[in-house]
Amino acid sequence: MNNQDNPPFTLCKPGERPLLEIWHIGYGPNISYGICVAEPPRAPETDLELERGQQTLVVRCAYPPGYPLAPPGPRGEEGSITRAAFEELLEPLKHIRVPPFPGEEAFVCDGALYGFEVVLDSTRFSYQWHTIAPKGWEPVAEWLGGVIHQLVQLTGASFP
Repeated sequence: MNNQDNPPFTLCKPGERPLLEIWHIGYGPNISYGICVAEPPRAPETDLELERGQQTLVVRCAYPPGYPLAPPGPRGEEGSITRAAFEELLEPLKHIRVPPFPGEEAFVCDGALYGFEVVLDSTRFSYQWHTIAPKGWEPVAEWLGGVIHQLVQLTGASFP
């Protein structure tokens, strides 16, 4: 993204390995928030859990660090998900095919930026769009909407 005023942000803590980071950057009256799924620093005893897909990953939903419009009180919530359940959430994304460069151009004065970065096997990639997914990217936007809903439920957060 080439927007220095509202760059993507991370909710991962030091030592965590991000596996999925989602950002919603609001413009105008829209609220910004983020979601991350991260692998906590590993202890040697977690290797067997990792092989079985039962390793626990942290899920965090919060406002961006230093976000001035966050309401008073807690700034986010944490939950957890097993690696196996997380990989199940990512599975549909492995089969979605979208054009690499959308052909539409638009001028937008308000709305929000939606984006995510994910690790699939050994590949890390990201998508982002403004307000409405570009033509051809609708399957990615639908997948992202469903994942946001499920991850927010795991944390008990009261947004988005």
